[in-house]
Amino acid sequence: MKHLLVACLFPMTLTAQTMQHLTEQLGKTVLYSDVALSPDGAYVAWVQSTTAATSTQTYISGTLGNTRAVMVKIPTTVERTDFDPAWSPDSKTLAVFSSGVRTSSANSGSSMLMAPIRRKSHT
Repeated sequence: MKHLLVACLFPMTLTAQTMQHLTEQLGKTVLYSDVALSPDGAYVAWVQSTTAATSTQTYISGTLGNTRAVMVKIPTTVERTDFDPAWSPDSKTLAVFSSGVRTSSANSGSSMLMAPIRRKSHT
């Protein structure tokens, strides 16, 4: 009887370990959304998150060469959710909606933020 019980429970233990490992790996999956190319084509902005997190952050990267993506810095003490990045017509400013910014204690909605873009010379 003991062997039958062990034979029945052992596959369940392996399945639980496999599911935990799968969940950990899926939590590392990066999701990209709301891609916005600047009007001059020099920069691209997007919203990025992982499947394990509910927060989303906006990133910017140059389109020329091997430039590193930089997260748009928003001063906040709470988890933020960014969405709908949009470029100004001159490509010098990025507007981002974010729910992580509180302009007053009564404000529980989203705020629009403007991020000036510092240009690097491509010489």
